[in-house]
Amino acid sequence: MKPFFILSGYSFALYIATLLLIDFEGMLLNEVLNDDVLELSFKEIQATIDKVLFWNRFSVLFAFLMFVVKCFLVAILLYAGLFFADRYKEVRLGTLFGIAVYAEVVFVIAGLVKLVYVSAYGLSYQEFVTFYPLSMTNLFDLENIHPVFSYPLQLVNLFELAYVFVLVYLVKEELELSMLKSSHIVLGSYGTALFCWGVFIVFITLNMS
Repeated sequence: MKPFFILSGYSFALYIATLLLIDFEGMLLNEVLNDDVLELSFKEIQATIDKVLFWNRFSVLFAFLMFVVKCFLVAILLYAGLFFADRYKEVRLGTLFGIAVYAEVVFVIAGLVKLVYVSAYGLSYQEFVTFYPLSMTNLFDLENIHPVFSYPLQLVNLFELAYVFVLVYLVKEELELSMLKSSHIVLGSYGTALFCWGVFIVFITLNMS
């Protein structure tokens, strides 16, 4: 049960930080009012924003479920990596789930950094959606980047590298493997899946554009 308590802590930390730092109502209102394409009355705009804010109340639950699903998928990927490396014997999926939960703190920190940055610099809603701290997208002007390359550039960031390193270290310590063997397992499983996910998003973006 401990991993689930930790995931609950992650979810509440991000939820409280969002409430304290981000004015979603103001951001959404400015975004809609500055959009010349939409021709909505103020009442319609307010009703739309109210719906968004209503569902935002459940964001802590959505975040918790997202964390659980993601950590479970990472655990499965790690188990697959151990299976192909013939190191899966006597390794429980729950142990790998715990490793994924502890490593997830890297992305929680990334989320908190993002919230602080957005709050400090007063970014718009669109900028809030596309911004990711310490990623390759910060080196370019997003208006000059083709939408196809937006997500791959966002995916290449220092927090992702830190996450992979933490996974490698935790697998090494928990399963008593060498650093090289642990690196092969993590990169061969999670790294391969991350690359395929990036290619899939690019493919979807191409078909939607």
